[in-house]
Amino acid sequence: MFAALLTSNIIAQTKKNVLIDFGYYGPYAIQIGGKLGTSFELTTWDSDKRHKIRHSLNISPQIGYFINPIQKELQKNSFINSEILYKRQKSENSLYPTASVGLAYMLGVQSTGGTVNLGTGNIRRTTRTIHYFVPTLNIGFARDPLKRVGYYFKGFYGRRISKQVDGSGYFGLEFGLKIKLKKDHD
Repeated sequence: MFAALLTSNIIAQTKKNVLIDFGYYGPYAIQIGGKLGTSFELTTWDSDKRHKIRHSLNISPQIGYFINPIQKELQKNSFINSEILYKRQKSENSLYPTASVGLAYMLGVQSTGGTVNLGTGNIRRTTRTIHYFVPTLNIGFARDPLKRVGYYFKGFYGRRISKQVDGSGYFGLEFGLKIKLKKDHD
């Protein structure tokens, strides 16, 4: 599904730059992971022509994966996320603030126990799969690529919601690079 969205974005936007975001994704500030996404511009508007302030509203589909580095086998998580992103830019290539609202489907594979074969040393783990919905609020800043590479940084806060386990708060940091795949065509 993500590949289809990415491909349609590249094909459909022949006059616009296609940006791919990828970077570090760290829930609870101690877990490590990665995130890959792109962005579709929904609308833009200018509010102050003299100061060249442009506002835009984007939708950003993303995929990601993260684990706890200390207890790697305890739980592994992957997710599909979509964010509605607002940005306020003073000029094409300036540093700008961002705010977004996201909704993710997260799949967690959690180790619930295991046995050790004392003769061979093999460990057999028992696991369970947990399904979450994760709404988040995100705030940060970004710089679009001047030529090919830009960057972004944001913090997020939300809640993991599941019928299988009690809900829990969800927060962390994310930062990475914005890569321009295509130049403008006139």
